Amino acid sequence: VWSLVPGLINAGYSVKVIDGRIDEENALVDALKISPSPLFIGISSLTWAQLLGAMKAAKQIREINREIPIVWGGWHVTLNPESSIKEDFVDMVVVGRGEETIVDIANRLSGSGNIIIPGLWEKCKDGCHPVCMKASPLKETFPKIPFDLIDINRYGPYFGYLTSTGCKWHCTFCAIQQIYKGQMFFKPMDQVIQELKYIVDNYRGLRQINIDDDLFFINRDRVEEFCDRWNNYGGIQMSVLAHVNVLLKYDDNLWKKIIKTGFHHILIGAESGNQI
Repeated sequence: VWSLVPGLINAGYSVKVIDGRIDEENALVDALKISPSPLFIGISSLTWAQLLGAMKAAKQIREINREIPIVWGGWHVTLNPESSIKEDFVDMVVVGRGEETIVDIANRLSGSGNIIIPGLWEKCKDGCHPVCMKASPLKETFPKIPFDLIDINRYGPYFGYLTSTGCKWHCTFCAIQQIYKGQMFFKPMDQVIQELKYIVDNYRGLRQINIDDDLFFINRDRVEEFCDRWNNYGGIQMSVLAHVNVLLKYDDNLWKKIIKTGFHHILIGAESGNQI
């Protein structure tokens, strides 16, 4: 969600972010009392528990003001756009990455943008059927985290962070391949180091950084560069996701660097590494 904010701000829009994980249950209603006519309200959600709270919030918006457009994004609606757009509390569905799409939506709703927006599902005027446009090709976009809008100390002692997005594998049981289709995009290392330094320097009580990349270890040279650069700063424990078949290719010298960097917790999926 935070990656959507910089584009809107750069386009001249004011943004209010409400995080359902840590904000009060009535935070959205209170925000609408202060600003009763926003251009639109965006909701991003995973499937299941998070979705229940998101649906409740959307229904509250409808009760307060049915004219406010409600734009949904995130994994759940991306994988289920046809069923999602039929809901009364859904006006638009953004499929896939939304950094550019959300700005296009804001521009159109403000009267200054194009009518046709790639990757957008929306109800037709009579509500009879959804209208959708094929999503644009994925781009390597990594907007800088808007730390001036985030009080990172509101979160728990563990901070999640992405240095890359996507996955090169095509596992049919995984939702990621539905979006990225075997593509991977890597955040510039200078940006990674700069943002991690900010987190460590400003996060009181931070105990661990969770690297949430799906394939952090896939690029050996990049992993070694990270270790060499972060070793000069370091001092915080890290957790990371990993695939067995990738880890088995690493030698002892690199593992020593990985351990020295602070990685102490490696999460491995339900796999054996055996192709038989």
